Amino acid sequence: MPLIGIPPTVNIQAIYDVLSGKSRRLKRLYKYEDLQEGLAWIRNNIDSQYFEEAGIAPEKLNDFLTFSLRDEKVLMDMQAKNVGSITWALDQNIPADWDVLSKKKINFMRL
Repeated sequence: MPLIGIPPTVNIQAIYDVLSGKSRRLKRLYKYEDLQEGLAWIRNNIDSQYFEEAGIAPEKLNDFLTFSLRDEKVLMDMQAKNVGSITWALDQNIPADWDVLSKKKINFMRL
């Protein structure tokens, strides 16, 4: 007679992956790969002139995009591959990025 509440098959490998942290590491790896793919998509589909007109130097572009991806709106637009909406969302993040950069410069000068 089978015991009630115990599944008939137990996946030992899945239990080991959770306990060892392997599943968490894989989840982070997949998230990182998705973000890198999204950054490449943004770079390929949004003209570099857009970023230059916004005052973002080419060497600071990755920093700005990484900062902007903290915004859920930018992340959703990137996943939906909506160029028009993502440029609007990026426009909303430019002043915040400038604020963060200016605070970093002030703190660096104090050291």
